[in-house]
This record gives sequence, C-alpha cells and structure tokens, in this order.
Amino acid sequence: MPDADRLPEESLRFLTDLAAHNEKPWFEANRERRERDLVEPARALVRRLTAEIGAVFPEITGSDAKQGGSLTRLQRLHRDTRFGKDRRPFHSHVGMHFWHRSGRKTEVPGFFLRVAPDEVLLGTGVHGPEPGPLEKIRRALDADRKGWEKASRDPAFLRLWGGLEGECLQRVPAPWPLAPDPETIGGTQ
Repeated sequence: MPDADRLPEESLRFLTDLAAHNEKPWFEANRERRERDLVEPARALVRRLTAEIGAVFPEITGSDAKQGGSLTRLQRLHRDTRFGKDRRPFHSHVGMHFWHRSGRKTEVPGFFLRVAPDEVLLGTGVHGPEPGPLEKIRRALDADRKGWEKASRDPAFLRLWGGLEGECLQRVPAPWPLAPDPETIGGTQ
C-alpha cells in the first residue's frame, strides 16, 4: 500500500462499528477487516507523516512497526477496565505518536495524533514524563516564568494551537510553596 495522506473511509467505518459493537465476539469476527481497513492504512499514514514531520523537524521520528512503533492504540487495543465504570473492552480510536530521536518515545517531546469517528486530536509536548524529566521541565519553567507566560500567550501560538488545555495539578509539588494561577501558566481546569 502506498503512503497515505489520510485514513480512508473504511478505517473510520471500522472504528464506528467497533464503538457500536464493542464486544469480543464482534471483534473476533472482524479481525481480518481490522487489519485490512485500519491497521495497514494507519501504518501507511504513519510513514507519510514521519516523512513530512521529519522534513520540518528533522529530530522527530516515527515508525510503522506493529510493535513498538508509532501506532499506540493498535498495539494495546484492549482497554484496562479494572478501575473504571466504562467496561467496553476495546479502544475505538487509533493513536499515532512521533517522538524526538534522543530517547524512547514516551520519555521525550513529540507529536501525538488521535483519530476517532467523532474526534481528531493533535497534541505536542511530553506525555506523562518520568520523574527525572518532569523535574527538569518544572525547573526550566520556574526559571523563566515570564518567558513561559509570553510563549503560552503568543498570538501566533494561540492562532495555530488554540491555547493550552489539559489537567491541572490539585496541589503544587515540592519545592514550590505557592500554587500558580492556571491562567498565568496557560492551563485550564
């Protein structure tokens, strides 16, 4: 399959059908369809996006490998239902992660794309950093609070990305004594 510039309708149709029939018997009966209509087109899209992102950001990479590659929800399709109220067994979206060449994909900055039948989400940054990198990020932001405020409120940034959103901490981690105002740091609650 040549590298694709988007997921085809069949991919979105499969995800829609999976969301509507999110149970093991339906999934087992549609495994071949999943490979044909979702996995292979998603791998082709990863190849295309890796090349395009790499042309602009040479330090960012991705992989169309089925295991350990950019496709995050195709490797771990099963949801962890142990602690939530939602008992549906399968994710009904596909995620793609493109990361900085300097480390493992979950430890370094990158781009993330999630496609579902009713949503497309694009993110950038570091997702769930380990304690060491998280400490470095916090200290860098603290060392240049005015720079962070200027960058997060820059009109070009706001026009392109629409601002910052996501979760805020319930309490400030040590060693910072005061809770920063979410509006000051660009976050939302």
